[in-house]
Amino acid sequence: MSTKGSIKPKTVGQYLSFCRQQSGLTQDQLASLVGCHRQSIHNYEQNKATPPADMWAKMMSSLGVDAEEAHTAMMELSS
Repeated sequence: MSTKGSIKPKTVGQYLSFCRQQSGLTQDQLASLVGCHRQSIHNYEQNKATPPADMWAKMMSSLGVDAEEAHTAMMELSS
């Protein structure tokens, strides 16, 4: 899920939101896929909470994001 040619997300939440929207999923749909509440997805996207590494991996996998790209995004946007 490359962000080339578009606005580059500046936070983990923005990146998650961008990837989810590019995948055409709602917060409810993503929450159902990864086994959490919609409110958790909302909180992650609003940067009110940081997803644990295992949840981040589940979300990115469900959104079709390459594991290496997802890891790189988390490292770059968390610092």
